[in-house]
Amino acid sequence: MEAHVPKKNISPHMRDIKSASRGSYEYAEIPVGVREENVRDTRAAYSSPLLAGKRTLRVSRLRTVLAVVGGILMLLVIFVISLTVFERNFMVSLGKSFAQFQETLTDSGFAYPRPDDARFDSLKTRIEALKKEQGNSLVARGLPLLQSFVPLAQESVEALSHVESFTGGMFELARTSDAFQKGITGYLFERKGEELIAHLREFKDLVSRVENDHETLASIFGTLRNASALDLPAMFPLSVDAKRLVSFLNAAITLLASDEERHLVVILGNTAELRPGGGFIGSYVDVVVKRGNVERITVHDINDADRVIHTFTVPPRPLQLIVRNWRAADANWFFDFPESARTFLSMLESSALYTKPKVSFDGVLALTPRVVEDMLQVIGAVKIPEYDLTLDHKNVLREVQRVVQEGQAKKSGASKDILSAATTAVLQRMSLLTDEEKKKINQQIFEWVRTKDIVVYAKPDGIQSFLEFQSVAGAAFKPENGFRGDYLGIARASIGAEKSDLMMQEKLVFESSVGADGVVKNAISIERTHGAEKKDPWWYRAPNQTYVQVIAPPGAELTWSEGGMAKRIEPRAEYTNGIYVRNPQLAAIENTRKTNEEFPYVEQFDADGTRIFATWMRVGVGETKKTVIEYTHRLHAPLAEGDTYRFVFDKQPGAKSSYQFLISAPPGFIWQEANGPLMKYISDDPDGRVVLDLTPVKD
Repeated sequence: MEAHVPKKNISPHMRDIKSASRGSYEYAEIPVGVREENVRDTRAAYSSPLLAGKRTLRVSRLRTVLAVVGGILMLLVIFVISLTVFERNFMVSLGKSFAQFQETLTDSGFAYPRPDDARFDSLKTRIEALKKEQGNSLVARGLPLLQSFVPLAQESVEALSHVESFTGGMFELARTSDAFQKGITGYLFERKGEELIAHLREFKDLVSRVENDHETLASIFGTLRNASALDLPAMFPLSVDAKRLVSFLNAAITLLASDEERHLVVILGNTAELRPGGGFIGSYVDVVVKRGNVERITVHDINDADRVIHTFTVPPRPLQLIVRNWRAADANWFFDFPESARTFLSMLESSALYTKPKVSFDGVLALTPRVVEDMLQVIGAVKIPEYDLTLDHKNVLREVQRVVQEGQAKKSGASKDILSAATTAVLQRMSLLTDEEKKKINQQIFEWVRTKDIVVYAKPDGIQSFLEFQSVAGAAFKPENGFRGDYLGIARASIGAEKSDLMMQEKLVFESSVGADGVVKNAISIERTHGAEKKDPWWYRAPNQTYVQVIAPPGAELTWSEGGMAKRIEPRAEYTNGIYVRNPQLAAIENTRKTNEEFPYVEQFDADGTRIFATWMRVGVGETKKTVIEYTHRLHAPLAEGDTYRFVFDKQPGAKSSYQFLISAPPGFIWQEANGPLMKYISDDPDGRVVLDLTPVKD
């Protein structure tokens, strides 16, 4: 009898599986051919209720952590987005505020705004508001780690810091500059040399600080503007200016702080006898400086130096009418004053008056008579007891000239002692200036610079570069390659005309038209009237004989001329005998000399990237003569709408004239600035350099 086998075990390949959840068994069949030991124990998948509970708890905790992390990440993303928007808006606002401050700088008449400029207060108020706004941001409240998620955050903190520092530095520069301007007469006349040197050093340190802040801001704004397309301002070119200023201050401090005596020359140019660089140099002042103080001042007749010059130099051709040797008195021949100054100092230092004591000069300051007249108008008349004279702003030139001429007629060796006496009287009065008078003199200094009644040259490159940049050096404009515009300079040289330039009235009209093909046609007329009367001294009634140079853009071609005259020049010496040498700068110009067969009285030269047309004018007492010169030159390309066409005029120091410039736009265009096809500029007292930027627009 067979044993009874339960149905559940009827198959040897069946395994008991009890459901953990139902308490009953389920059957799972092991496939045929699969060994039992190779079959996974499926009971492991059905744990006890306790183990199942733990697993559920772990899953719940994991879900909670993931939810929290996800929430934090979402909040962080929202925060980063919000903070990015905040920082973008903040940087744009900061940039606009800084742009307004840049306008404050560029709109100012000088390098730095005045400390009482209302826009300083406006900017300071805006910066304080921005600081408060930034202070309320989460980054500033203690989450600096988040800056790594918001690139703008660090830049905004740094930018605001440097804008604040830069603004503060500029305000200090304005304050220091303003104080310096107010105290300049005290430095000059009250022996405050050490204070002057300290002031300059303070100023230099401030400029260096401002330059560093500016360079950092330029880097931040430039990077963000390019990378983030933010509306941030382009930085004005302060860096180059600051470096130039620091170089100037270093050189000036070195010169002034020297324990050795340093010599500077003041030229008293006589514009009753004009020269291209100003007036005839009949006298000069040797100013000795040590530790920032003026130690002594000596007024010299130019003959003191010239009569002991033992070098022989070929004079400019027009001067060969009246002199044999080119000496310091006539050195003011170049329209470019720095070149005239270098020539003058070279001749002066070659004089035995200075070679024996081994004196060299560090610079030249040239004054026109207008400076003396304006100064006397401020300080009042001064008395010269030894000449029984009272000099004021109305009579100073004529009275001094009268005393000099009368002394020369008597062949007095001290004919120009009046200049020394007058200089001493003026300086003594200047040492007693009231605060109001100091203020007026300070204002006049900038006016004299503007009108080229003061021009300065310095040997140290750091000083000269800065003077030229500030338009104080009297340097002539030199058109660069690609210059799109026109240039005009007029240089007059009175030769053999005594002091008659003082009696001349002049009217100068310049008419220019720009062609559609880029050809510019110019016509200049110079009308001169001799206004002397019979009652005037003979030196004012001499016929006025003037060598006139019209300085034009390079490549200009003469097309017409009338009214000029030629002069036959017979040299007073044999200049090829090996004794005389030629000045290299003058030789380079005169070697380009050409004459025109059609207009033989007009000479042509090339100098420093310009073309010169020169002729003679001779005007007797009561006469009026006019000379006309017409020429053309071609622009590199015709003008198109929106181009900038620049007209530049350089005035000769000390020259008086009525100026009228008429510039016509190309056909079919008007000048935007004139709101019409013709730009008019009229002035009896123009700046030393006039610049007109004109924009052609379709009519």
